[in-house]
Amino acid sequence: MTVFVYGSLLKGFWNHRLFASRLVACEPARVEGLRLAHLPEGYPAAFDGEPAQVVVGELHTFAQGRRALTALDELEEFDPRRPAASVYVRRRVRASVEGGSAEAWIYVYAWEGWEEALRRGAGEVASGDWRGFMARQ
Repeated sequence: MTVFVYGSLLKGFWNHRLFASRLVACEPARVEGLRLAHLPEGYPAAFDGEPAQVVVGELHTFAQGRRALTALDELEEFDPRRPAASVYVRRRVRASVEGGSAEAWIYVYAWEGWEEALRRGAGEVASGDWRGFMARQ
């Protein structure tokens, strides 16, 4: 089971350690058609964007996919039985990796829309690269 991650699950960030022992592969990746914000709570959120916009992250392949997905759903506050009440929703995307592309799950922010997040104090991460954004903070 493969998931595209772009925030605290990236290698070197605080939630990566929670899942590192379950990883069988981790490689740089990017997803087109999304834009990224840094929320006031201190973590990123991906939103639907324009085709030319890109979010940079990693493709994580997990052993024991079902168990990992259940744990990730809990971390991302996604309830597959009640997606409308979830903070993030999980959906399929095509991620670009060196030498090709791969289907993956991604968690996209669903609690509020782009404009609402910005009004609440979120900052746009125009580069789509949260790791780079955090390095400059």
